[in-house]
Amino acid sequence: MVINQTIQGPQLITQTQHAHLAYAIACRLKEKYRSPYFMEALQAIALHETEKTDFNYTRQLDTLGSPISFDRVAISDENILNKIEDMLDSLKFRSTLVAALVSSHFENLYPKLYKNVSSAHSGLPALARGLYQIPEDVYDHLYQILKFADRLSLMICQRELPDAGRTFQINNSLHNKNFYIREQEGCYCIEPWPFKGTCIELDIEYRILDKVGYKNSNAFLESAGKSCVLKQSIHFSKKSNRI
Repeated sequence: MVINQTIQGPQLITQTQHAHLAYAIACRLKEKYRSPYFMEALQAIALHETEKTDFNYTRQLDTLGSPISFDRVAISDENILNKIEDMLDSLKFRSTLVAALVSSHFENLYPKLYKNVSSAHSGLPALARGLYQIPEDVYDHLYQILKFADRLSLMICQRELPDAGRTFQINNSLHNKNFYIREQEGCYCIEPWPFKGTCIELDIEYRILDKVGYKNSNAFLESAGKSCVLKQSIHFSKKSNRI
């Protein structure tokens, strides 16, 4: 989960909400980024988080009882490996290619730890490429779509979008080009522009928690389940002024 401190109170965005937003981002990409098996890339993006990871997989609160974001949780190598194995074990019965792309994502996130993943799962990318007769460069592009959408979604969820006058790099995943984002006239401009049309609107759902601290995880989860669902719209627009 992602926790942001706001004037209204702690803002909660689950991992599956982040994945849903990443899916929405990828759906709007231009045709030139859509290779064969683009649909499987979309499914991998949507399914690279599950309800098991929504609330950090192992720990939800810090020592003071405050909800904490996933990137602030100290998780053991054993727990990370269990998470990887569980997710891939489920996905491989849905689609070998979808599971392979998520496996590649884990390899990118945990390069050293990934060496300890079972061969049945670490071998999924090679298995999928052979099964679908996908050239390695085409497979790599499919994963780069996931990488771009995941990064931009996290920037939105973690409130890492730039203030006026500042420019941030997203990454260089799509066609090995650097993509940058900046704020201009109430919209966020991305260059080079990767989406269909000249503007898009993305929605992200979130919850505002009623407390900043809880006595235990059960109390937090109960409160989160009862909190109201709200929505924020983020506008992206293509501008003629270059960064």
